[in-house]
Amino acid sequence: MKYIVLIACLYSSLAFTQTFIFEDEITTKDFGKRFFHYKKNKKELLEGYYKIGYDDGSYILINFVKGEYDGKFIAYHENGNLKATSFFKDGLKHGKETFYNDKEIKIQENNFKNGKTHGDQLDYTEQGKLISVQTYKNGKRHGKWLRHFISTYKGLKGTRVEYYKDDNPVGHWIEKFENGQIYEEKIYTAPKDYTHKKYYENQTLAIESVYVNNKIDSKKKYNITGELVIEEMYRNGQLVKEIKHNSKK
Repeated sequence: MKYIVLIACLYSSLAFTQTFIFEDEITTKDFGKRFFHYKKNKKELLEGYYKIGYDDGSYILINFVKGEYDGKFIAYHENGNLKATSFFKDGLKHGKETFYNDKEIKIQENNFKNGKTHGDQLDYTEQGKLISVQTYKNGKRHGKWLRHFISTYKGLKGTRVEYYKDDNPVGHWIEKFENGQIYEEKIYTAPKDYTHKKYYENQTLAIESVYVNNKIDSKKKYNITGELVIEEMYRNGQLVKEIKHNSKK
């Protein structure tokens, strides 16, 4: 039984034996989305587990198979704290990827499938507070996107919600403050056709713009009491006509 344990420990030790090399001793060649790593001045693909050092003291740990990243990737800051973890399959990112600041606080999390962003991408502040959630499907924006923000206007906190399908904007986008006040909306009828609305603080409509093929087609401007004061018509994104309306006051 002792021999079995010793053999197992020896095998485990050999399996994770790492070779140290500086980053400037490596040459990388890309073929499309695949990257192959060679020892400089040699036609020799990297093979096995490596610790790769950088001039600033940071380093990464990664296994190579025929010159490509394979398995778990780990990166460290120059102060020794964890910087990133990722996973590779056949040289492509596959699975969860996480980034940390130099205090080892998580600042971003991504998910990949065969080299393409797939699933949620989460962004955090330097203090580790979630600020955005973006969803992808096979490398394309797909589903609900949510972002928290602090406005330069009175320092109000708010949220922005967007929707995508196959990388195209769809549905009803809205940006509003935590007190419920709506700042602006976009309503898509087609990927390049939408109505853009902005509101006054009292929630009356301030500006309503219509876009066709991503070019402005018309615009209406209202005063704070809700009266229409200016209408603008456009052709190919250029203003061609303006109508001013007298206020009832």
